Amino acid sequence: MITGFGNTSFSSTAVSSAMRHANVHQKSIEQGINRLSSGYRVNNASEDAAALSVGSRLNTETAALQAVTQNISSTVSALQMADGTMARQQDLLTRMKTLAVQAGSDNLSDTDRTLINTEYQNLAEEVCRSGMDTQYSGRHILGDTCEPAIPFSNFNMIFRVDTLAPLHTTDARSDTNQNNNGLADAGEIVEVDVGLTNNTTQTITAISLTNAQVSNAATVTQGGGADGLFGGYNLSFASLAAGASGITTSTGDLDIYFAAGSQGMSFDISVDLNFTIGGQANSIRIVFGDATVGAIAEGQAMPIKEIIDLSPPDPDRIFDTRVGSGVIDDEDQIDFTFPLSTLGTINSNLFGSSISTKANADSVLASIDTALDTVITNRVTIGAAINRFEQAALNVETSIHNMSHSAARYLGANVAEEITKLSSSQARQILAIDSIRMWESDRIENTQTLLDQRV
Repeated sequence: MITGFGNTSFSSTAVSSAMRHANVHQKSIEQGINRLSSGYRVNNASEDAAALSVGSRLNTETAALQAVTQNISSTVSALQMADGTMARQQDLLTRMKTLAVQAGSDNLSDTDRTLINTEYQNLAEEVCRSGMDTQYSGRHILGDTCEPAIPFSNFNMIFRVDTLAPLHTTDARSDTNQNNNGLADAGEIVEVDVGLTNNTTQTITAISLTNAQVSNAATVTQGGGADGLFGGYNLSFASLAAGASGITTSTGDLDIYFAAGSQGMSFDISVDLNFTIGGQANSIRIVFGDATVGAIAEGQAMPIKEIIDLSPPDPDRIFDTRVGSGVIDDEDQIDFTFPLSTLGTINSNLFGSSISTKANADSVLASIDTALDTVITNRVTIGAAINRFEQAALNVETSIHNMSHSAARYLGANVAEEITKLSSSQARQILAIDSIRMWESDRIENTQTLLDQRV
């Protein structure tokens, strides 16, 4: 122990302890300044490895969800753009209907109708242009053509009965059951021809009919055997020029045998129509329905029940929006396909329509009503999608808020607490340094005393 004058005395251990404490307090001060300047309680893994792991994951998730909000916002913008276009199309179609009603009145001359038709044609072209011109990020979200989505009209399935004796002489069901009454009866073989008209301005090629099906198994049993479809049913056309009509030949017809006991039963027939237009392969399913065995007559057309578009939608109209940060599509992605909304795709009968005569004006009214219904339905679909995406955005924003707070609890600095700790460390360091200074002063004084005693 070193003893100085007065009551002050220091041991080397006490001095060493003071220096150690001064260093500890210095580190605490540096840590406090680092935390206050960065805003984080944990700035490196050594401070709190567990908190750093959890907090970092939460921050990463928060950053990903912030990107999700941008995704949703972009999709909502595209939907709002589409809705704005269709709102304008609705106004245009309403005006077109007004003009058609005017043109259908007998108090107008053909010259008057020609003038009215000029405005009608311009409005029709604007419906077309507005749909094609609606683009988001270079994508034609409402379609890129005014041509009808299903480019055919005048579909017909015509029955040929009591005429098959020359065609099926090798079949076990020879045509002895044909009763020549002009009707397709139970126990008879009938053939069906299919016709259609090209409703576009382009030539349609590679047309074929496949996958023929008869719906009522009680009426017709499928696929050979005692009862069923037989003969060739891969019906085919060569090609159809714009506006041209076609019908199958007897070598490509669909032959049907109505089973015994099926008289009076109803049935549907469906065929898949495959074709190429503009270099794009397409396919639709035509369902002819509500026919009755024993009631279909020679040359009678079977009514169309439904037309189903089997072609995949244009990729430009498909928006797969990531609404979560995970990888499970059902949970983290909302898929939406924009409806087609150009003149021909809203209603194919409006494509190329005119109100230049009273008859034309009268005939177009129903098509305009159908088109208006389609546009309104599409707007409802768009509006529902906007609401869904906005709700998804609110959910994401709530998650971001909660995750940010959670991450702050793990990593964030408590400013008041850190200031208090910093002030305490600074005060303690001052005391430690003062203790060392007192020891230094006392050591110098003791050394001087010893030197004086020697003298």
